[in-house]
Amino acid sequence: MGIIDEIKRSRAEMLTDDKKEFILKYLKHSLKYRDYAIIDGAEHYKRFGTDGWVTRDEPERNYMQCRAPYMCHAAIAEWLHSLGFKTCRYYNKGGIDNGLKVYI
Repeated sequence: MGIIDEIKRSRAEMLTDDKKEFILKYLKHSLKYRDYAIIDGAEHYKRFGTDGWVTRDEPERNYMQCRAPYMCHAAIAEWLHSLGFKTCRYYNKGGIDNGLKVYI
């Protein structure tokens, strides 16, 4: 096995089936209303103590949030590319990296 395959395999192991399921549910919900969805999370979030997973689903408010640790974003992007989604980094109006932008 080549080094690239080994890296991809170790990245894929970071994503559990329940996280993948929630991400797909979140994308289905978000992309129904907008052209893109944001998987929140950035390297600088660690300063605020929010570097873990945040999965919030509030159907009564029609609200969902998905935040993934920055170190998982490469694995998420590769997995979503394999499903046919497109991704890029998301920068806020101030030019600060704020997550992963997902679109069709």
